[in-house]
Amino acid sequence: MAKIKLLDGAMGTNLIAAGMPKGTCTEKWILENSDVVKNLQSEYINGGSDIIYAPTFGANSAVLAREGDLDVSINGKLVALTKELADGKNVLVAGDISSTGLMLKPYGSASFEDVVSVFAEQAAELEKAGVDMFVIETSISLKEATAAYYGVRSVSRKPVFVTFTVENGSRTLSGESAEACAVALGAKGACGVGVNCSDGGKNVLESVKRIAAYSDVEFIIAKPNAGLPTVEGDKITYSQSPEEFALFCKQLAAAGATHIGGCCGTTPKHIAALGKDLPDVGERAKKNGIFATDSRDVFEVTDNMELPEKVVCDDFLLFNLPEPEEASCFRIYVDEDSFSVFDETPLTGLPLVIDGSSYGAVEKALRVYSGRAILDRETNLSREEKQKLRENYGVIIFD
Repeated sequence: MAKIKLLDGAMGTNLIAAGMPKGTCTEKWILENSDVVKNLQSEYINGGSDIIYAPTFGANSAVLAREGDLDVSINGKLVALTKELADGKNVLVAGDISSTGLMLKPYGSASFEDVVSVFAEQAAELEKAGVDMFVIETSISLKEATAAYYGVRSVSRKPVFVTFTVENGSRTLSGESAEACAVALGAKGACGVGVNCSDGGKNVLESVKRIAAYSDVEFIIAKPNAGLPTVEGDKITYSQSPEEFALFCKQLAAAGATHIGGCCGTTPKHIAALGKDLPDVGERAKKNGIFATDSRDVFEVTDNMELPEKVVCDDFLLFNLPEPEEASCFRIYVDEDSFSVFDETPLTGLPLVIDGSSYGAVEKALRVYSGRAILDRETNLSREEKQKLRENYGVIIFD
């Protein structure tokens, strides 16, 4: 049996404990207090971490714009701090990417491609700085995480991990199930999907089990908090001791997690406790079947599923969609002019079967569809075009 790969622990809660004022720009404070970060990351490396996250969590242009005097070139300086520590130690450095804070359509004003561009800009700086891989973490929305993934892929072919924070029911703050996130992003090419932060307990473990059951993703990531927080005045403490944390992580490994570290409340002692006796990765309790997703849930699909009449993607799309209890899928036909309608129409409750007037029309729709769709068996697209859609967007093809 293979041993887990050990990730690092928390950054933010340890910086606050070291004196970083609340409300300050974390990335700016790090550059002004680099010894704090170097000491922290050195302890993680000494504790056995195989992968260290560069402190670039919020270093995208949308977040930095709120600080006024910073731009994405800061990523290079932040990566350099971590690379200096990892040099010659057989430790990988991950470029750390998180939310922009922008609200995507139809719930906000930001377009999908605008958000992709923000992430691509940061990823280009991380690539130039020489990171070994990318981690998109603390994601609360599958659609934004998908935009981040495409942003990274536009500038690099290096491995990408994506992790979400989940609440009760193993769902993100936007309502997507952990398994839907893993199926969708794994099909698009992410090599690792998982969970970070969250409650540090049952929801993280349940999410790992669900990802292991439904997804073919190569790696499953778990970076839980050190239990639940307790607030006393201005001080926040977390419930799990290093030993309790390490014991819980053994359950995560048994459930199929391949890469484990810590998030809020974890310290170098927590990582070292786990590193003393690395658990084996357990065998996944994998479900048989082919799984599609909408933007929230997973659906098992077969090549003989009954297909309703195609619904043309036009201004009346929302009114022409079948009710979930009345159909096996949303079967939609798109053309080059229907992109905005498709992007702004909620498609939940059924798997999506898609066809279109051209390869470009179908590709454009699949790019903004955060789930995993099925290509209509009656499509006129060529074999080569179908293969491109499968490789780039994870579309299911029943030939």
